[in-house]
Amino acid sequence: MRPKIKWLNLDETLRKLDQLVDIESQIPIEPIRTQVEQHALLGVDANVYSTEPGAYERTEELKRSIYAKVMSGTLGVEVGATADYASHVEYGSSVNALNQSQLEGAVTGRGKPESPLTLGRSGVRWTLPGPFVLPAAVYGRLLLEKAFVSAVKKVWG
Repeated sequence: MRPKIKWLNLDETLRKLDQLVDIESQIPIEPIRTQVEQHALLGVDANVYSTEPGAYERTEELKRSIYAKVMSGTLGVEVGATADYASHVEYGSSVNALNQSQLEGAVTGRGKPESPLTLGRSGVRWTLPGPFVLPAAVYGRLLLEKAFVSAVKKVWG
């Protein structure tokens, strides 16, 4: 039996690799940014503005300070809040405060990243954590991962 040699045509593979290099342009980042911002707003409503009122006046400053922006130079969305007391709402305060690791565990350990996370914070129980930024970021990461996989599947079929 004679040996057979098959030449591989890499043209199609190289074309697909070129498309993958430009994968960012195929991912709809602005709708993801909007969804991340909306998630943070829903979270702050669920943890602050839609809860039993307490002694503090609700000015909606925290809600107005929420932002989500497309990160330049990378495929990502930055979400945050600029109000001075935003971290006290996110992590809690006093003896009820959670550290970053504890909060990440609470956020990632649940099965519904698309829903706001509430931990019992209210106007009366204002020292409890009311995370709204980290849950939105986790949801955004999930949306980006899905969009990335979808874009890759379009290229590779």
